[in-house]
Amino acid sequence: ATNGGMAMPGATGKTLTRTLNHGNGQTATLSGTGGLNINTPGIFNNEANATFVLSSDCSFNGSGTFANAGTFQRTTSPGTAFASVAFTNAGTVEVLSGTFQISGPSYTQTAGSTLLNGGNITNSFPLLIQGGTLGGVGTITGNINNSGGPVAPGLPAGTLTLVGDYTQGGSAAYTVEIGGLVAGTEHDQLVLTNPGFGTGDASLGGDLNVTLVNGFDP
Repeated sequence: ATNGGMAMPGATGKTLTRTLNHGNGQTATLSGTGGLNINTPGIFNNEANATFVLSSDCSFNGSGTFANAGTFQRTTSPGTAFASVAFTNAGTVEVLSGTFQISGPSYTQTAGSTLLNGGNITNSFPLLIQGGTLGGVGTITGNINNSGGPVAPGLPAGTLTLVGDYTQGGSAAYTVEIGGLVAGTEHDQLVLTNPGFGTGDASLGGDLNVTLVNGFDP
């Protein structure tokens, strides 16, 4: 366990091969180019009251797991940061700058939120949204399998673009705010594209949740 903040700068990689519990309201920052290797049986637990900041274009590698129950922020750099470990989220993941590229083996969200607010996500495997919210404004390049949470574009109104396919199960929902006729500024929109194949595929089950805002009366 950590009792204080953590700074992981520099060009030398860091390796974790055990369980590390990061909490106590502290912040861990991964910067530089060295990256973090989490190898089995290694698990990095970012606990509910902790923050993990990824501020550079480095990577998570290895066969271990990054388990977020607190706040994970991709910040500062306009480039691409990589995650090639199993990533679980029950807290808050915020992509505030650049691109967060998730290259596997999985991204599973059971609660909390994944929010695009100035940055984008690229994923090689489907994002598995089993609970919590996926939303914001930006582009997700990859497929989404939403089996149990709302997808909610906008901050509060805005466009979430998916370059890929969207599957929404019977226990999931699509949640939008409508405050006018202009997409992206007055009402939310989920745009699906799939280069080379035209429009991306959408398979829709579950609920459609619509909230009227700004006194709009359609």
